[in-house]
Amino acid sequence: MTSPCRSPPILFRPACASYPSPEWAGLFYRAYLDAFSTRPLGPGLSEEGWCQVFTGLEGFRADLCRLLLEGDEPIGYALGAIVAAGGQGPEEEGCISQMGVRPAWRRRGLAGCLLSETMRLFRAEELPYVWLNVNEDNPEARRVYERLGFVRARSFTVYHKEGEPGAPS
Repeated sequence: MTSPCRSPPILFRPACASYPSPEWAGLFYRAYLDAFSTRPLGPGLSEEGWCQVFTGLEGFRADLCRLLLEGDEPIGYALGAIVAAGGQGPEEEGCISQMGVRPAWRRRGLAGCLLSETMRLFRAEELPYVWLNVNEDNPEARRVYERLGFVRARSFTVYHKEGEPGAPS
């Protein structure tokens, strides 16, 4: 048996302490643009807006982020944060605020490997739970999460005002 995450030339590269440096922000953003290009609303954010939204989250931790590379080319990523459990109280939980794999690299087990690596980071923090959000219309991603032990916790609807980041144009 082989693991695509251990087969060269694909490497996990942790985000450096100075993330979001221009180099790192650009690599993560390039992976985001392509990974979300197949979603119904597309990527939707400029590089500056994307960095603000995802690195500006309360609890964002660069050391909980991973970039999957082939050589110098980003092919997948995951962004991590530690947040208050259930949005309140002293307990903390891990949050995968966003992750994606570029379409040309899908169906090779890379999303599962990336998620497993990110979960390893959260286990090292001794967090009781990790959560993430996934769109109802993304069954491929849901299957990856379910295979790795995630279960549906709740559903919600998101509303946007026209002109806000992430709103349909």
